[in-house]
Amino acid sequence: WDYYPTTGALGQPDGYYRAANAGWFMGPAEDLVVFLECALASGWAGGQYDDQRGANLCMLESPGLVTVDYTGTIVIDLYGMPQHVLSFVDGKVVNNLANVTQCFAHTNGKMAPQPFFWWGWAKQLTAKLGERDRPLGGGADHCVSKHAVAFLRAHTGAYLDAEWPRAQARWSDKGERQQWAIEREGGGNVRSGDTVLLKDWSGEFLDVEGTEVRTRWSDRGHLQRFVIEKELGHGKVCAGDAVFLRAHTGNYLEVEGSEVRAKEQNKTSLQRFVVSVQE
Repeated sequence: WDYYPTTGALGQPDGYYRAANAGWFMGPAEDLVVFLECALASGWAGGQYDDQRGANLCMLESPGLVTVDYTGTIVIDLYGMPQHVLSFVDGKVVNNLANVTQCFAHTNGKMAPQPFFWWGWAKQLTAKLGERDRPLGGGADHCVSKHAVAFLRAHTGAYLDAEWPRAQARWSDKGERQQWAIEREGGGNVRSGDTVLLKDWSGEFLDVEGTEVRTRWSDRGHLQRFVIEKELGHGKVCAGDAVFLRAHTGNYLEVEGSEVRAKEQNKTSLQRFVVSVQE
């Protein structure tokens, strides 16, 4: 569990670790009443009330009533946590450490220095939760071809975007800079296993040199070629499909934070993109 240091309160020296951080309570209402009444009565010391102290004492006194979410899979406090802890996959927030869907996440620390800006991540993620990536209705199959505008959503919830000369994944917006024309050699619908070119909004093609991923030129050479692979099944690549993009180096495009690289031959959530197609 997380501990929090005192700041001289209750006569303790600064930095003294006093109690587990009790910030979220969940359970049957009648049991919560018993627990909170206990915490209210037990939190007094030295003439001051400390809710953390009360909660901890009641937990230790009533092990059959109260337990701690040790794994953080019900509620995770993201303050100070690195970026790889959570990802956004198929409309769900996934706890990558436990490999389960995360129930609740506390993205606190808006103004504090942290290894990853979780507050901004959550704001971008929730801003677009009402949108659908798979269009509904109509007779079109909404599959990928050179004539369709495609968007590629990373595990972070942000879409692959191009701003010369860099490719990044910064925002959950689907605007001009997030638009890609995915062109198959020979034309027609793109299918899993095809070699493709990805043309950005300005007419430049995505390329890989070393591990760097950029959009610099209108060339159609080997630097600009990718093999697109569906995560599940075969056949046409359509809206809602998860795909991986393998560069000529054998490495797959991946997103860490907002940076796009081609460093590994693994196919994990970091390398996974979900396709949406503009109607």
